[in-house]
Amino acid sequence: MYSCPCPLELLSRTVYCPFKLDVWQLGCSLVEFESTIPAIDEVLARMTDVDPVRRLSAREALDRFSTIVHSMGPEDLLIDVSCLS
Repeated sequence: MYSCPCPLELLSRTVYCPFKLDVWQLGCSLVEFESTIPAIDEVLARMTDVDPVRRLSAREALDRFSTIVHSMGPEDLLIDVSCLS
């Protein structure tokens, strides 16, 4: 059976923003991949913040990922195979 963690705002049975919930779900999925780039880890942490007010919106997350990736050279985006084991 498939199951995933449930964010606090969904458990509280109060009105919540479904878009912030989507960001949280995506962040939970992506955080399983180990990043070697601290700035990306920070974006993932903000995507999965338990407080929806502090959680990034989809646009904010995309803009931050884009800024990070575009500020790096191609060689910086390569992953050392030895760290994958």
